Amino acid sequence: MVLPRNPHEVVAEFLALIGLEAHSQLKVSVNESQRGQVSATSLIQFPSERPISAYELFAYWLNLSEAPSRHFCQILGTYLLKDPSTSTNEARLMKAEKLIHFASKTADGKSEYFSYSVREKRSCLELFKDFEITNQIPLEYLIQGIGRQRPREFSISSAPRRAE
Repeated sequence: MVLPRNPHEVVAEFLALIGLEAHSQLKVSVNESQRGQVSATSLIQFPSERPISAYELFAYWLNLSEAPSRHFCQILGTYLLKDPSTSTNEARLMKAEKLIHFASKTADGKSEYFSYSVREKRSCLELFKDFEITNQIPLEYLIQGIGRQRPREFSISSAPRRAE
């Protein structure tokens, strides 16, 4: 099995966007009622017993390169609307409403989400940059909303290159 990781540049840029220092130590606790949703079926258990650095969390545990879910878009839009600076900034208000629209059950909302996220293969980092999301989102919602890294089968494409 190969344990994937996010590229250093992606992690550094994401941490800068959300205002978190790479060396910050975090203690991630898993609510017992939600343990099955987090890691019970995973081959790799989520690190809930020891502190980890913010860099480790976003490099090795959370998949910043996958498209954000529609539910995560709704959470992000809701927090953008709660931000006091959004109410005085029409562009930010429109972006918050667009994120909430992506999560709507309407055919139009689903279609726009698919066009923006899935078809264009936009990552969580790109979404945060496009919608100017910074440190408004509590860390626990980021951890819940961003998908987990999944171990992959070893393949020739993941093998280290050898000099001939």
